[in-house]
Amino acid sequence: MSIPDPIRRVFAGATKRCVVRGTSERQPQILLPGAFNPLHHGHRKMAHCAGKFTGKSVSFEISIDNIDKPAVTESEICDRLNQFSDTETVWLTRAATFAEKAMIFPGTMFAIGADTLQRIALPHYYSGVGNDDSLQEMRRSIEQIEANECCFLVFGRLIENVFQSAGDLVLDESLRNLCHEISESLFREDISSTAVRKG
Repeated sequence: MSIPDPIRRVFAGATKRCVVRGTSERQPQILLPGAFNPLHHGHRKMAHCAGKFTGKSVSFEISIDNIDKPAVTESEICDRLNQFSDTETVWLTRAATFAEKAMIFPGTMFAIGADTLQRIALPHYYSGVGNDDSLQEMRRSIEQIEANECCFLVFGRLIENVFQSAGDLVLDESLRNLCHEISESLFREDISSTAVRKG
């Protein structure tokens, strides 16, 4: 399989980000990060709703590295990119955390589900132990996101079979202040990539 040079450059660490599908805009306005394994209609509905709600353009982002999962291979990246149309803009990065994403996409709004926001709010997400150091790391990460003038557009999601929005979650106040909530009346889609894979 022939791997495009921009993808190889991100894998090699020669660049922190690149557009690998769609337009070559210099800076996304709204970024919808995900593994997209697979991409499904819920992702596209979420992107459409984010654009309609804000009046801004929406791009997708795939990170090679992920805190919760193994790194994605070059061939896997190519397979996932082939799911998108040429009219959909997709960025490739190695930014596993939102603090890292904020550093390479300053001023960007991240469209995420409440389940992702819940993970961002858990101290053990940062070090795996949930001690005072991980709590401080969580707060430093939130400060980094705020310092780069980034914020979150949060969509409700099923969490342990209960639909929850940002307002239902226990959040550090500094994180809550970075969140804009999409109400259930505007968007609800309970599909997940995990469920799609299981068939």
